[in-house]
Amino acid sequence: MIKLSLGQIIDYVKPLKIIDFKKNEDDFKKSEEWYNFYIDNIFTDSRKIEEGESGIFVCIRGENFDGHDFIKEVIDKRVKVIVIDNESKVLSVKNDPFLKNVVFIVVENSISFLGNVSRLIIESLKKKNKDFKVVGIAGAAGKTTTKNLLRNILDFLKFKVVASEKSFNNEIGVPLTVFKVNEDIEWLVLEMGMRGFKQVDYLCSISDPDYGIITAIGPEHLEFVGNVKGVIKAETELTNYLIKKQGFFLVPSSIKKIFKDYHYFDYYPSKKCLIKEFRIELVENDFFRTFTKIKINNRYFDLFFDTILSKAIIDNFLMCMLFLQRVLKNEEKIIDRVIENADKIILKSIENDRFYFQKIYDNIFVINDFYNSNYLSLKSNLETVEKMFNYFEEIFLFIGDMLELGKYSNFYHRRIINRVLGYPNKVKIFFIGQCFYSNRIVKKNVRYFVDFNNLPENMFREIFSNKKKLIFIKGSRRLRLERILDRICSKVSSL
Repeated sequence: MIKLSLGQIIDYVKPLKIIDFKKNEDDFKKSEEWYNFYIDNIFTDSRKIEEGESGIFVCIRGENFDGHDFIKEVIDKRVKVIVIDNESKVLSVKNDPFLKNVVFIVVENSISFLGNVSRLIIESLKKKNKDFKVVGIAGAAGKTTTKNLLRNILDFLKFKVVASEKSFNNEIGVPLTVFKVNEDIEWLVLEMGMRGFKQVDYLCSISDPDYGIITAIGPEHLEFVGNVKGVIKAETELTNYLIKKQGFFLVPSSIKKIFKDYHYFDYYPSKKCLIKEFRIELVENDFFRTFTKIKINNRYFDLFFDTILSKAIIDNFLMCMLFLQRVLKNEEKIIDRVIENADKIILKSIENDRFYFQKIYDNIFVINDFYNSNYLSLKSNLETVEKMFNYFEEIFLFIGDMLELGKYSNFYHRRIINRVLGYPNKVKIFFIGQCFYSNRIVKKNVRYFVDFNNLPENMFREIFSNKKKLIFIKGSRRLRLERILDRICSKVSSL
């Protein structure tokens, strides 16, 4: 975190009140002691605080926890500054012997406090470091993978870069990422999640992106934005922000016409940058590889990967390459260097719950893609799985509901069902969730279950036949379909 004093933060966020049991509020404001007290971290999770750290604990009220309930634990760890938006909670610790060492900053909304400090840090960094740039990544699918790819490419090119952890892409996760930046950082890569109108706009306001990438447009969070037109409106809050400051951005070609009057943008795929070929190959026995021929800036490159990749990750990689080609100098040399190391960079960017291919037993291969699901990502990944049908004697597809589709839920679930009905009988499909169950169409190799607990034990026994098989698992996060793999692996360990 950059060097900030508590006094600077207080001046910027303008809290409602300051509670200091040693002084009254006016004395506190005049005290030089706190203007010389520098903050080395900001926490929202009391478990991550080391005793005696010079940090601020911010009490956040979430669905499952209320940070105000952990005030005593934080005080016992000798944290000196606590931000609250529920003043009554201070009464619960009024007899704590360490209370005299703690200052409570009372704000209207603790989450807004995080955003305000994030904005302060970005403003401070941009004044000190002209080379510091922020990239915002939004879109209906592929945000996390694109963020990982861009971070790893920049890191490979020896830039100093910070990027969002996991899927830290909301009004809490983005500030927590910003807090990790120090004065030497050159690139900050932020994932920006859309959960309704004005969400991306707010994330832009607290992070001030200089560049942007919208990875894809498709049905997502329709319960908040109505339809795909609403998705476009919500996701392009990022590009609207950048247009105001004349910043460069990259968008899917499906929405390029929206920006015909703006000169500083590009789109993917295009004639100059696209995938020309993509295939999965069985080289020998159980050794698979992915081959793709790509085109960048009218130059062709052949890439081989010693695993199975989704076509979507190659699209995400090409978006990153097109983006860097537009914003970095010496782009031809950079492209050549990155392409030479594309296999290492791409494999490093894959998380183990996002189209992650592995062999878990002699004749059993698994693709874990159970982190989340929406129509766009499921359709894309099924296209890749279809290319593998000829290499396996049996294929088990565990497909969970795609949540957050609003009134279009039945429409998109039926489209997936109709797609898989044409699969050969050796492909066994297990739909899991109420949405698929409500739209079921009967076929011999297709079965429907309301939830994970309804999956029959004999189905898991089938997986351990002598046939060479592929298992694909994908569903929305709420379904927790990783339990399927856990169950299979527990049986493997007992063999």
